[in-house]
Amino acid sequence: MGYIKHAFEPLTEELKKHILVVDDSIVYLHTVTNILKEKYKVSSVKSGKAALSFLLTHKPDLILLDYSMPELSGPELFQMIRSDNAIKDIPIVFLTGVSSKEQVQTVMSLKPNGYILKECEASELQSRIEAFFD
Repeated sequence: MGYIKHAFEPLTEELKKHILVVDDSIVYLHTVTNILKEKYKVSSVKSGKAALSFLLTHKPDLILLDYSMPELSGPELFQMIRSDNAIKDIPIVFLTGVSSKEQVQTVMSLKPNGYILKECEASELQSRIEAFFD
């Protein structure tokens, strides 16, 4: 009986999948964190350089990466992660605010694990992340 009871209790932080969100918009970081924090452990950083520092000591299960950031862009950070043997296997999903066919083709030419439009509804973001982990 005790086993069944525990099966329905909320996941502890240690058991939750860990997502790193990298975006230069603090508002967007807070929004995504609030949407995902119930089911996932969410860490957020506001620059590519901060993401690299974070990845020196943490290995998240997924990285949500803004495509367009100043200083170190999403594609540049993506290439740096993919060239580092210690972290190259972490799945990366690009976040983009542009939905033009050309932009989507450019994003996908890098061969990320996926992309999500920033303007999507909270429920769509949740379902896309859930599907990724299924």
